[in-house]
Amino acid sequence: MKTALYVARMIHHDLVYADARSWQWWRAGGGDYKDGLLFQYRQPGAANDTIVDSKLLWTLGNYSRFIRPGSVRLDVTGQEDPYGLMCSAYRNADGSTVVVIINYADKEEKIDLAGLESKRGSIYRTSDVEGESLKLVAKTNSGANIAIAPRSVTTLVSTKE
Repeated sequence: MKTALYVARMIHHDLVYADARSWQWWRAGGGDYKDGLLFQYRQPGAANDTIVDSKLLWTLGNYSRFIRPGSVRLDVTGQEDPYGLMCSAYRNADGSTVVVIINYADKEEKIDLAGLESKRGSIYRTSDVEGESLKLVAKTNSGANIAIAPRSVTTLVSTKE
């Protein structure tokens, strides 16, 4: 997850500070590459290669699955810590809001999304925990005191009201 968090931080900075309009990843798959979205390898004696997904693929999915073409980045207030919490928010053309929170720290943090128009939504997380690859981890009706797991990327997708 170390590489995945580094890339998430890089995407965050490009979108928030450099005002990037899009973001692409060039290495889709391959052998022993830490920056591949898919890993391809062959077990000794096997006739075919095995292809498995990486945490980087799912980390990028926190952005690409929910932030849709035509979305607008929203201003986020609060303290940002490149070694702790980093947050960006987007309004999609359909009126839904997407908030992506990176927790670079080794401890859980709480976040309050009081400024959201709609506080009802779904929370997805990618982390080192087995099975947490863009996993739906909770539903919320308030946007208050949302737990952000350590070393994770968490996305809140609020519904339009």
